Amino acid sequence: MSRPNPRVRVLSGALLSLAFVAGTLALGAGTAAAQATPPEPPRTRQAIATEIDVMKATGDQLETQLASIDSQLMTQRATAEAAAAVLARAQGEADAAAAASAAAKAEADRTEAAVRKFAVEAYIHPPNEGLAAILASSSLTEARERSSLLNIRTRKQSTVLDARKVALRDMRTKESAAAAAKDQASRAAEEQQAALRQLEGSRQAQQQMNDRLNQRIEADLGEVAALNAIDARRAADLAAQNKRIAQLASTATKNAGAVATLLPNQPVTPPVATPAGGPPPTTTAPPRVIPPPLVSRSDLVTIHGITINKSIGTAFGHLWDAASSAGLVLGGGGYRDPAAQIALRIAHCGPTDYDIYLKPSSQCSPPTARPGQSMHEQGLAIDFTCAGVLIGSHADPCWVWLDANAATFGFYNLASEPWHWSVNGN
Repeated sequence: MSRPNPRVRVLSGALLSLAFVAGTLALGAGTAAAQATPPEPPRTRQAIATEIDVMKATGDQLETQLASIDSQLMTQRATAEAAAAVLARAQGEADAAAAASAAAKAEADRTEAAVRKFAVEAYIHPPNEGLAAILASSSLTEARERSSLLNIRTRKQSTVLDARKVALRDMRTKESAAAAAKDQASRAAEEQQAALRQLEGSRQAQQQMNDRLNQRIEADLGEVAALNAIDARRAADLAAQNKRIAQLASTATKNAGAVATLLPNQPVTPPVATPAGGPPPTTTAPPRVIPPPLVSRSDLVTIHGITINKSIGTAFGHLWDAASSAGLVLGGGGYRDPAAQIALRIAHCGPTDYDIYLKPSSQCSPPTARPGQSMHEQGLAIDFTCAGVLIGSHADPCWVWLDANAATFGFYNLASEPWHWSVNGN
């Protein structure tokens, strides 16, 4: 059997290497893109609203609602802070993965350049030249020397080609990891935005609640003043309840201010509302204030010992007669002269017209209702007694009768105060 020509055998590796150059270059022409995971839809935003009528709710209902909104606000604040932390971690991982992908791409580019260089050399000096040189050797020793040089060249090419394959695999792995990390960061950003939207909804609901509470507190302050002449103990209870509500509202406002720091384009502390006509937040003197019109004596009438506005005198008389026919003995108080309230405002709020008529009651010490805000000061509300005792519950027989019949005469109850009936329920 004839032995293979050694000059031909030594060329086999070089020829295979050259064939792989073209295949590797083609393989590196495109990179596999990572399959992007569809982002999760943002979490459904909770409907946040004040579910009770603040002006008519009982003190317990208001406390429960305030506590519920405040608790929800704090829970959503914790959720938003956690989402921000998750986003920060995800973004850091995405940045690191992107940097690793860029480095892998740079290495792949470097190996591609090396492969292209060998491809050019192979084109200029194809392997068959080396084969021809080996075949043209004058001796076996010369052929072996030329074969050895060709093998060295082939091994270098093989090393570069192996590095190219490793670089391509690493680049694809890093690109896939970077795409996954970017997708995770995108989902984290969406979750954070959803959490912030929920937080903003709760903050707005709380702000609306607080705005209405300020009105309620002022109305209650006026009711306390009107009730003192009829039932001092009940007036003290109402004042104590009003104080608890004011404290809860103050705490809620502080929490809302802390939450605002997490929300984009929100002030660190909520602004203090200034009523129309109030002084600007500067050191300049308050503008001239025209006192709101108050009920004059000529607008009043006294029926069955209760002074009220003339506009409701006839209706009140019919209601009284109907209640008497039903065997009920009504009594109570109606109109309250705002002069006493004006004196209190001067003592508690200040001497200027702004202090007396427009300064928010919560800014007075102690909080004091503005004159003319109470339905009693307009002669349009009555605090009823039943057989000489203030109507204190919805089980009182007079309240039951009034609940069934008063609307016929144009009077409506403030649900939180069984004794208080007015032309609009406030």
